[in-house]
Amino acid sequence: MKDSNVTIKVTGSARTDGTNAITTRTTGKLYTKGSKRYLLYELPDEDNRMVVVKHMIIFTNRNIEITKSAPGLKTRILYEPGASTETDYSTPYGNLTLVFSTKSITYDESDERLLIEVNYDIFSGGELLSENRLVIDCTQA
Repeated sequence: MKDSNVTIKVTGSARTDGTNAITTRTTGKLYTKGSKRYLLYELPDEDNRMVVVKHMIIFTNRNIEITKSAPGLKTRILYEPGASTETDYSTPYGNLTLVFSTKSITYDESDERLLIEVNYDIFSGGELLSENRLVIDCTQA
């Protein structure tokens, strides 16, 4: 898929079988810089619709990095297959330390579409909180 404005559908589920899935649709920009691809978009905050949360997804052939930022919110999560990453998940209520353990990342790209799927587990204090699946589906706008 060429660098362009894109329509983005992000689906996250706390179970890898797709139950309890939450899907968000928006528009954004996909571009390439060096060996990395970037996907930028904005969404209103779930708790305060007047606050805009900026999302940046950086991906290479090895990993995916997702950052979210807004007033009082700053989160960075790195997904790399076979690796675990400790992240201070910043919320308006304080920081929460989570460990993201990435099982797999798959990419499927054509001229019209970019599809990324990440399967991962979230741990806190050594305890498994959830098994998760994230699907990022981009098409040219």
